[in-house]
Amino acid sequence: MVTEVIKRDGVIEAFDATKIKTAMHKALAVEGVPEDEETLDAMVEAVGVTLLALGEREGRRPTTEEVQDTIEHVFMQYSYFAVARTYILHRYLKDAGNAQVVGDGVTADSFMITRTGGKKEPYAREKMHAYLVRFAEGHAAAIDFDAVIDNVERGLYDGINTRDIAALVTDVLRSSIETDAAYSVVAARQLCDRVCQEVTGGTTTLTRDEYNDVYRTAFVRAMRRGVEGGQLDRRILSFDLEKMAALLDPARDNLFMYPGAALLHKKYLVRLDSGEVIETPQMMWMRIAMGVALNEAYTETRVQELYDAMSTLRFAPSNHSLMSMGTYQAASVGNTADTASDDIKHIFNVYDAISEEMPSREALSTL
Repeated sequence: MVTEVIKRDGVIEAFDATKIKTAMHKALAVEGVPEDEETLDAMVEAVGVTLLALGEREGRRPTTEEVQDTIEHVFMQYSYFAVARTYILHRYLKDAGNAQVVGDGVTADSFMITRTGGKKEPYAREKMHAYLVRFAEGHAAAIDFDAVIDNVERGLYDGINTRDIAALVTDVLRSSIETDAAYSVVAARQLCDRVCQEVTGGTTTLTRDEYNDVYRTAFVRAMRRGVEGGQLDRRILSFDLEKMAALLDPARDNLFMYPGAALLHKKYLVRLDSGEVIETPQMMWMRIAMGVALNEAYTETRVQELYDAMSTLRFAPSNHSLMSMGTYQAASVGNTADTASDDIKHIFNVYDAISEEMPSREALSTL
């Protein structure tokens, strides 16, 4: 069983399963779910087992946020989807402090929201609707916008900032994935947009062409910042970054379902030491393609081919070593890429040659 967790302020405290049980009990009670002690105990145990596996896999203590994420996932595994939504909203309201929240005659339209830079403006339900519609192209008929907005408003409080609102929207959308796969698509698009806003500094009022220009400029800036910060291999700068940026297709960020987008956001997008994300999924695919090319006699045309294969989700690296290509940590890994012709005999010859080098290579991916 997990023995310790890391709190948000970095303090290490003992893991207390009774706190997990109390939190889960309260969420069940709010939704009027009949008390079932056996099921509750099983869910608490599932949380503990999941956290233990996480700690063993990554060689560290789980964080408070990971504990809360695990509770949400366990609720969903047991098909308590409404309870999971309640628990998600409770997490946001804990940050409200003494600020007004929705309820007891108080409605969200009486709240002020805090924009980036500190400017305040009234919350408007119609703006929230327009925001959600942006991500629902091709799936709008399957999305209950009023229900989503109602749940978002339950998590708002007076003075909440726009970044927290966007994170709340992601959580509300993902908590509805079980009702229709369309929610997974919309949640992924909205999450990728959040990342893009952080990386580019804001793109919501731009035309499509302007958006693409800002996106590509941000890629060049991200690669340089990553090298300066020590996160990326300095050899990345040997590429014509403006030319590589021109190959990016920002629209391909819309191809993800939520689990894939969330995994990239959590584990693989490059961050500065401050925690700031400096690349979007498309920038990540290009960084990997360039990273592979650093160890190969690859032309820019081959870099584009590899980028296109990954960014269209026809191929994805199967291990952390390949996902980290182009980073400082991967500089000494020594990944290589082998090409086989469209001939079964040659394919097996290539595999045979690769097997001679195993297990020096961490894993084998096939494209």
